[in-house]
Amino acid sequence: MLSDVLGILLSFVAGLGATWVAVRHERKGESAQKSYLGTAIPPLRRPWWEALLAGLIVGFMCWTGWQLQGGSLQTRVLWPTVELWVLWDVSLSMHAVDSYVGQTKVSRLQWTQDFLSKVPEEVPGAHWALVPFAGESALAIEPTEDAEEWRYYLEQPTGLAPEPGSDLEAPLVLVKNAWKKHPPSRDHPVILFLSDGGKEPGIEPSETRLQASVRDLMALKPKMSLISLALGASTPVPIPREGQDPRRGWETNPMTGQPLYTALWLPPLRALAEVSQGKLVVVGSESPSQVWQSVHQALDQAGIPRKVQWVWSKGQEGDPRILLWAVLATMILAILWV
Repeated sequence: MLSDVLGILLSFVAGLGATWVAVRHERKGESAQKSYLGTAIPPLRRPWWEALLAGLIVGFMCWTGWQLQGGSLQTRVLWPTVELWVLWDVSLSMHAVDSYVGQTKVSRLQWTQDFLSKVPEEVPGAHWALVPFAGESALAIEPTEDAEEWRYYLEQPTGLAPEPGSDLEAPLVLVKNAWKKHPPSRDHPVILFLSDGGKEPGIEPSETRLQASVRDLMALKPKMSLISLALGASTPVPIPREGQDPRRGWETNPMTGQPLYTALWLPPLRALAEVSQGKLVVVGSESPSQVWQSVHQALDQAGIPRKVQWVWSKGQEGDPRILLWAVLATMILAILWV
């Protein structure tokens, strides 16, 4: 930003310098003109504003070349017809540490936070809404294009108690009620469902009820798409107490007093994808960027149109000496011009 301002200032300084030189020569020309009155051929002089225009053009061209040095023209994919509803499991089991970001092992919750932080750059041009859920659900962010609002919320506590087990049906019912009250403004609503399946001791989601909830949404918006992201390992792992360091202990099963274990439970997530003819993505050890590629493929398979926009990707700034040459070249041009 500072370099941009500097480039603009120097370009205008060059133009002003050219103007000063031009005006000075024009005044000298006026006195010289008097001595040529009565002669057949007066001295050739150009208007001062032509020197100013030439100076500004040269300065701007040099500054532009300096700014564009090392950059490249790239394409940016926009999703202007998408309204993305993210249903985010934040229950107790999501604190289990069996996911990966690069080579680092992290909790399921941390993985989803990293993944969701990239929503504005991975689905640009769309509207985004966020519904965190555990034992209950809440509409945290209504459909928005504000990337700052989106990222700000991800850094804040969800306000939901991290209860054992997930009510997978609750966020779907919430979305249905929201759509009845305010129908999606975009043609292609997309539900991105992030969960580990919500199975805990004594708790097993009903696939039949989940599919019925999805059918209700499809009745409201036939062009709706659903993508299930399944998190967690198939091998049971203990849940750190309150999502903290495992050395502080583990969450315990209230019925046995033993450490509470959790594992990925695929059936309900698969059922969601099947009833909507959507896509099931089992995260496994994949990074957030790899999973985003799968999400983009799912959007393409659903026939959702993209819009390609050409943008200039700025590289490293060029040699500042180019700006100095811009000033010198402008001054020389002004002298020769007038």
